Amino acid sequence: MVCEAVTFDWFGTLASHRHKKGRRVLFSEYLASRGLQSAPWDRRVLYEVFDYYSVAYKPELSEDEKGTFWTRFTELVFERLQVSGPGATSYLAHSIAVCEIFGPGCLQLYGDVEPVLQILKTRKFRLALISNWHRGLDFFCR
Repeated sequence: MVCEAVTFDWFGTLASHRHKKGRRVLFSEYLASRGLQSAPWDRRVLYEVFDYYSVAYKPELSEDEKGTFWTRFTELVFERLQVSGPGATSYLAHSIAVCEIFGPGCLQLYGDVEPVLQILKTRKFRLALISNWHRGLDFFCR
């Protein structure tokens, strides 16, 4: 049998959280640092807001367009998690932190991923990513 393709799972195989904390913890810490509260964390919120992400976000957006995107993304997260407290509706003010917590920069590839993928590519293997990650994973991978 000849192997022509290799598949990988995304999270925990190729990438992990950059800060060694999950987004729930980072988000909770951020809210607490701003005196904000929210409803209990519900992972399904990510699937809802990343439906928006997969449609509205494109890596080639201008910086202004990305700022607008992250402000709206912040609004969606805050609404769905019922964030309350002083400045809770100042979505623009929170959008940079939300981007850092939920955007592609919150993840990092394991150190051996790129060299291994390059070797496999050089050897003409077809590579595929299989994941139950939320929509928008293709932009994270770019």
